[in-house]
Amino acid sequence: MKLNCFYCNYGTDEDVSAPDYIVVNPYAASKIARLVLVEKDDFFGLVDSEGQTIQFIVDEFDLVTIDMPIKIKDSDEFRSHQGISDLSEVEKIIAKLPKSFTGLEKKLKLTKIVKIKPLHEETAE
Repeated sequence: MKLNCFYCNYGTDEDVSAPDYIVVNPYAASKIARLVLVEKDDFFGLVDSEGQTIQFIVDEFDLVTIDMPIKIKDSDEFRSHQGISDLSEVEKIIAKLPKSFTGLEKKLKLTKIVKIKPLHEETAE
């Protein structure tokens, strides 16, 4: 199984943007996450073959927020399903990711739901 991977480690100034993703398998993804998720605001994300995303962001308490933005049907808005974990658990989650992330937010019990409106570009007048 192949996943599109993007990340940023602010301490090393190393990043791969979402548009410039690298393709990895779950094992490699879990190892990269271990190297990347070190300090506050470092993040790591994966996109499955259907375009579903799961992201991991280090918070100020050295815990990892798991975030899954899911598009709301017939809308341009998203619901962000979130939960908190530690890095060792995140590695296990990544290593066992299913081919499709659909429904994964329920399996991971991501209970905090935040509604997100898309950013719109403003035009200069």
